[in-house]
Amino acid sequence: MTRITRADLVDVLFATALVALGIIGFRTAFAGHEEIAVGLPSVALGIAVGFALAKARPQLLVGAAVAIVAFFLLAGVAGLRAHAPAGFLPSPAVWSDLIDGAVNGWARLLTTVPPAGKAGNLLAVLYLAGYAGGVLSVALAVIVRRWPLCVIPPLAVLGVSVLFGVDHPASLFLQGALFGCLTIAWLSLRGGMRHATTGFRVRRLAAAAAVLAVTVLGAFVIGPRLPMAGANPRYLLRDNVQPPFDPSQYPTPLGRFREYHGEDPIRDPLFTVEGLPQGQAVRFAVMDSYDGYVWRASPPATATGGTYERVGPRIPTEATGAHATLHFTMGALASADSVWVPTAGATTSVTFSGPNAERLSDDLRFNRVTESAADPVALRQGDQWTVEAVFATPPPKDELRTLGTAPGAVIAKPQVNDRIASLVDAWIKDKTTPYDKVIAIEAKLREIGAYNDGTHDNPIASGHSLGRLIPFLEADQPQGNGEQYAAAVAYLAQSLGIPARVVLEFVPSAGTGSVEVKAHDARAMVEIALDRVGWVAVDDPTPPEDHKPKQQVEQQQQTSVNEVQPPPPTTAPPPNSLPENPAPEKRDLSKRHGGGAGAFFAALLRLVGYASIPLAVVLAPCAVIVGLKARRRKRRRTVGPPAARVTGAWLEVVDLARDLGTPVPRKATRREIGRFVPELASTHFSDDIDAIVFGSEDPTDDHVDRTWRRADELRLTMLTNRSRSERLRGSLSLTSLR
Repeated sequence: MTRITRADLVDVLFATALVALGIIGFRTAFAGHEEIAVGLPSVALGIAVGFALAKARPQLLVGAAVAIVAFFLLAGVAGLRAHAPAGFLPSPAVWSDLIDGAVNGWARLLTTVPPAGKAGNLLAVLYLAGYAGGVLSVALAVIVRRWPLCVIPPLAVLGVSVLFGVDHPASLFLQGALFGCLTIAWLSLRGGMRHATTGFRVRRLAAAAAVLAVTVLGAFVIGPRLPMAGANPRYLLRDNVQPPFDPSQYPTPLGRFREYHGEDPIRDPLFTVEGLPQGQAVRFAVMDSYDGYVWRASPPATATGGTYERVGPRIPTEATGAHATLHFTMGALASADSVWVPTAGATTSVTFSGPNAERLSDDLRFNRVTESAADPVALRQGDQWTVEAVFATPPPKDELRTLGTAPGAVIAKPQVNDRIASLVDAWIKDKTTPYDKVIAIEAKLREIGAYNDGTHDNPIASGHSLGRLIPFLEADQPQGNGEQYAAAVAYLAQSLGIPARVVLEFVPSAGTGSVEVKAHDARAMVEIALDRVGWVAVDDPTPPEDHKPKQQVEQQQQTSVNEVQPPPPTTAPPPNSLPENPAPEKRDLSKRHGGGAGAFFAALLRLVGYASIPLAVVLAPCAVIVGLKARRRKRRRTVGPPAARVTGAWLEVVDLARDLGTPVPRKATRREIGRFVPELASTHFSDDIDAIVFGSEDPTDDHVDRTWRRADELRLTMLTNRSRSERLRGSLSLTSLR
């Protein structure tokens, strides 16, 4: 039977209204208009398809197949019009995006910071929810008249919109009172239509109206005033789903600090930025978790680290201040293992442009706690993006000195040894507030510490593990750069129970306009969490670069004295006082050696002397190269603390591999280098070196001896595996000396 009855029209109207109200609940998850522009047309399409199938009454499998085909054919009309030809025609691109969004969009929506907008094919979620809700609700209403199954699909759409939303509803009136009233009215009308008497229907309608009035009154007037009202927060899936992106699995940017400040820093511009206010910093990465080896970004959903979530066109922020629009272009900072995206201030929007814009936008993550951005796709040279930011005025220091720690920032206090604990107690003395304590620690380190980038003239180990920080803090004069000073201050602050983290940022020295950010603009800072104001930066703990270590200053002063002082007077007598000695008597070699034989030997000696000149010219550079390598090897084995000498054994093996022609990358971890050297691939030498250098215990001379013995064995194996000519070329190669 295909005739359209009054009951059919009632079912269509109520099904459309209820599913549409459920779709409107997605407003909190999206930007505020997608649920109307995409969700409502998808409801209408679903109602039309469902009603047509219900009246045609095909077999279940045939009807399901027709509904699925219509779902794809009509996708360009409502779901993904931006990719549809002519704005509405179906195409493979539309279908591909639709399948991806319908399958993966639910998880992406949970891990995207609301409002989500159009990122990552999320509109397919609205299209699928509206279409499926419309098809099922009207089909059940028309086909199953006896049972009220038709209200289940609208309730499901409403429930999904709540679970995927935020902690406040899109509209209490629409999602609560109106949805409830329409549901009761629909069920009442469907029940009344089964009875013939008009009086009975009138009584049912009157009873329904009374029930609706009581429901509305109870929901809006009595309900909020009942005991325990609002005691339990709204259950949200996004609060109970761990995002797949884990920044702790990526290398810490702080470990590459010597690429910015060191003997061989990055020469090319790292990136360019336009529109950055004078004196403001570009935020690169925030490291809020320390495991005794490295400072790194903490795993998702930690107490202090927050979560890196997908973001849409807008990023909510509570910061107030001056607004700015910044334009970035990636340069030499791009790296295959770097997922961090430079931003600034309190970021409210990140928009990519260029050929990789869509892929970068879909995978962009932002952490609202650390105010930092990351993208697993990783930026490449030439990539461009625009950042909208708010630059708030920092609270005055006098106010910060009166605040306690933020109550929600819970940390695990690390343990320090007695010597360091006594030093810290002496440094902070009578300081009582967290801010004053950290400022006192920084001031003391700047006062007694020296700046050392580990150059060839004054080598010192890099890194910031406890194996490096404990000797650093216990020394009479700590030596290091921003990596060690920032890591040490944050470590000591956490030992005092103060939530602290390390921030790697760039402060361009140039003015406004388009500025090229260089490696020397990098700095490592410390932020602490204070009550009412959140995370605030403290002073830079690193001493000035001209504050050199004592022994280096003494050597420079001694050299300067030697250059100024005149040479000492000679004690030799004047020429006229020398005793007169007769000139040596010339000897006739030919007579001495007996005529012709003596002349032959004299000529032979002259020939050997002449031949030795070019031979010496060839052999002298070879001897210099071999001597320099021997001297370097001796220094690595005998000079410096045990950690540096253990690292020297590793460097000796790697340098030999380079000299023998193995393509070893310059900027790679020890484990990565082990994959390029065949003799290291089958051993755990790199892991053993890391365990010694970054271990909780300080390396000893015994560690040094054992490491160098293994290095000698590996070098012997590497030389044995090469031919004689390869060994000769390796011994004279300049690759490792460059």
